[in-house]
Amino acid sequence: MSASAPSSHNLKVLLVLPYEPAAFMQTDIDILGRHLDLDVIVHNRGKMRLALSVLRHLMLHRPDVLLMWFIVPSYALALTALAKLFGVRVAFFTGGYDIVSMPGIGFGAMRFPLFRFLIKPTLALADAVFPFSESAARHLRKYARPRRSKVIYPSVDVEFFTPDPEINRKPMAMTVSPVIESSIVQKGLKTFVEAAEYAPGMRWVLVGNSPDGSLDSLRQIAAPNVEFIDRFIPAEELRDLYRRASCYVQASVHEGFGVAVAEAMACGAVPVVTKRFSLPEVTGGLGEFIPLNDPQAIAAAALRTLGVPPQQRQRMRARIADNYPLGRRERELTEAVRELVFPGKSAQER
Repeated sequence: MSASAPSSHNLKVLLVLPYEPAAFMQTDIDILGRHLDLDVIVHNRGKMRLALSVLRHLMLHRPDVLLMWFIVPSYALALTALAKLFGVRVAFFTGGYDIVSMPGIGFGAMRFPLFRFLIKPTLALADAVFPFSESAARHLRKYARPRRSKVIYPSVDVEFFTPDPEINRKPMAMTVSPVIESSIVQKGLKTFVEAAEYAPGMRWVLVGNSPDGSLDSLRQIAAPNVEFIDRFIPAEELRDLYRRASCYVQASVHEGFGVAVAEAMACGAVPVVTKRFSLPEVTGGLGEFIPLNDPQAIAAAALRTLGVPPQQRQRMRARIADNYPLGRRERELTEAVRELVFPGKSAQER
């Protein structure tokens, strides 16, 4: 390694986020900040300002790696080309809206021919892509072949998200999602609300704020046993709900991973999910599978979870603790970033 080359301990990383960090993004910010010299830019003031901000960082701070959450078609290629001009490695986290095409529900960037065209040169220039599930990796390959692809799963803090033997399970089903026009179909929220009518002895809880007012349409069709928690709730309150719920429902048409499913499983809630995209991968076939758009089937599956014994719930927690612990993402993410700059070198050689 030359005298001017960075060492493994002072690598500079610039992380670009498409919006204010969601919880899973904040986890990455915390991880990268512990191990690397990290700067974060949030795209919230227009694409030109974003480009100028990235250019300023490239010129003044000289990062070694540019990481971007999602392959956002409107700016991913431009920022990638800009970074490569400065000799900076580029990698993306991907697996959501950015790499799917679902015109039937108006979801997915790949619905648009221009965006499908742009993803190929973007990934031809990028050094690596980190899908957050095997399902996401397969769907990405429908549109482009990255130079290097490595699945790095999201994580769950299994030391925090735990069952509590002092809390009794309730006849309660829950789901967590922002309530916006697109999520009502994509996340199966309408189907979840409709299911409550077929299981009147259960409490059905939808957690998620509604910035565009779309929640009103769900309130109009909701049975009396549906509860809406239309606000941000702290992690402790969310954990308390997971611990009380008999099941967690994810009736999604598309799901890139399903962090809330994994959190709920870590707390012992039974997953009731569709067989769509990453959901079978996350649950490992534990819990209940449900068909799309079938509220009666959801209600029947939710009712069956009332009889699931503690030992079986412990198996669901063990699946998450074994496969998606926080330490795994921390180890794999930091190693993948260092490998971008020091390909083929051991930790001792860096």
